[in-house]
Amino acid sequence: MSPQAVSRFVQRYPGVQGFYFVNRNADLGFIRIADAKPVKETFPQLHDRKFTRKHPSFVPELENFLRDLQELSHIYLNSTETGMELGYILPAGDNDHIWQSATLMVHNEVIDTIRLDQEEKHQYGAVDSLQQNLTVEELKGACSVHRGLNYLANYVDTNESHGYFPALFFQPALSPTNTQAGDFADRGHDTSLRVINLLWLRARHESGSSAHHDLIFNILRRNLEVRSAIARDKRPMIEAAAVDPLVAAHELAGTDLLAPR
Repeated sequence: MSPQAVSRFVQRYPGVQGFYFVNRNADLGFIRIADAKPVKETFPQLHDRKFTRKHPSFVPELENFLRDLQELSHIYLNSTETGMELGYILPAGDNDHIWQSATLMVHNEVIDTIRLDQEEKHQYGAVDSLQQNLTVEELKGACSVHRGLNYLANYVDTNESHGYFPALFFQPALSPTNTQAGDFADRGHDTSLRVINLLWLRARHESGSSAHHDLIFNILRRNLEVRSAIARDKRPMIEAAAVDPLVAAHELAGTDLLAPR
């Protein structure tokens, strides 16, 4: 994508900078906040011997994660009703809301799952300390892309586990079977920018047949925090000193691990 095309894209969807995108080849990357330049995620931790010695599971987890990305992308592009999609993004100006950024619209089934989870938390007196900036009812209607993706990325379920890791997927050709987007598309809304859940495969194989990639998702979520795309998680993850220096937006060439398969 040319710099001019990226600039136009950011003007149409302000607020998406810093968040992860997945393309049709299952490459992971983001649009840099400082200069709206697309950057491929090449996991600089691969080249940090101190980090790989401290986390010997990192390389095999990363290999499994990248294979899962390939599978996830293939299923999303070739299947319907997968449950992988969390919602879609409306461009700025394509709504009547007060915020000037793009707008996140979350699918009803995701809202229902979160509401049931919230009710169970309240039933057992669990304190939900991470979602003070937005309620599930506010999430249901519409919200700015930053507040909504921040909510989903930091959301923890009744087991204190992250259930979502939202990533953006540009899909201009909407399937006629995609009724969730169809109603808006019929009324002239652009629903080409979709939000998918990178943790979908883990939930699908929660019996343990799929690697959990906890370290990988900790790194990815930490990267979002460092880029100020989402609020910093209050729970300890992996040491900031081990990751923060490595997540600057390096213009690195792709590695074999990230080469299309």
